[in-house]
Amino acid sequence: GGHIGLACWPQDDSSSAGLIRKSMLAVRAAKWSKLPIVSYDANIDQYSESRLSLMGELLDAINNDELSLHYQPKIDLSSQTVVSMEALIRWHHPKHGLLSPDHFIDLAESTGIIQPLTQWVISTGISYCNTLRNQGHGLSIAVNVSVRNLLSETFADDVIATLKQHDFPAERLILEVIESAVIEDMNQTFLTLSMLKKYGIGLSLDDFGTGYSSLSYLKKLPFHELKIDRSFVTNMSHDKGDSVIVETTLTIAHQLGLRVVAEGIEDIATANVLKKLGCEVGQGYFWSKPLPELEFIDLLSKGKS
Repeated sequence: GGHIGLACWPQDDSSSAGLIRKSMLAVRAAKWSKLPIVSYDANIDQYSESRLSLMGELLDAINNDELSLHYQPKIDLSSQTVVSMEALIRWHHPKHGLLSPDHFIDLAESTGIIQPLTQWVISTGISYCNTLRNQGHGLSIAVNVSVRNLLSETFADDVIATLKQHDFPAERLILEVIESAVIEDMNQTFLTLSMLKKYGIGLSLDDFGTGYSSLSYLKKLPFHELKIDRSFVTNMSHDKGDSVIVETTLTIAHQLGLRVVAEGIEDIATANVLKKLGCEVGQGYFWSKPLPELEFIDLLSKGKS
């Protein structure tokens, strides 16, 4: 077998020496992550061979049943019932123990492993959601997607095929897209999101207000939901500035016909304020941390859905 590292002129570097160095970094990343081709990414410069090697193990982990999902409930603030859940990946590494996404998602994005990883999360998550729905819990499920997913010309078709395979209703799947993802390549992002929306899949703009905000995204792109970042929500009952930002965001979103989810709710006071402001859905440790499958079923059985 062989490995190819790509560095492109002039976006990666304008000098021959720089291009050679960066292509060598890319081929090293391809070798250690066991991928045939890797394009240079600035993040690769930061990673040691041990971390790149971890990516090769991640490919095996997908097939070796080392991955699992935890689920955090989303609460209807009016009825105080569980209406949805966010799927969050965990890696049960045989040597390093339980790894959160912070340990491997950034590398997965840089090396291309994010594509099969995201498809695994979607397939596993909707399969579990189907199990819950068969037990009488009418929930939807939210999955985070990467900019690399949106830039893939096959991503929308792959998601739709997975829905058909599991006979899962499209409107019950919500794909959460972070703000920075929508500006990487607006044309391809728009095409991908439009295909997903046309099929009936829900689209949520995640981490709203954290650096790349533009109201034009809400106008141009086919989102149905806006998710206010926890950095504004957690302290809004004590911080006037955060409170104003949240209230203004709610007003704009509702005028644009968008549902709003507030994440990072940690106390009843914040939940009550958000309810009075008209926020539809809440998420946070006030109700529950992300839970493995059996514990999440226990939560539902206690009458919270």
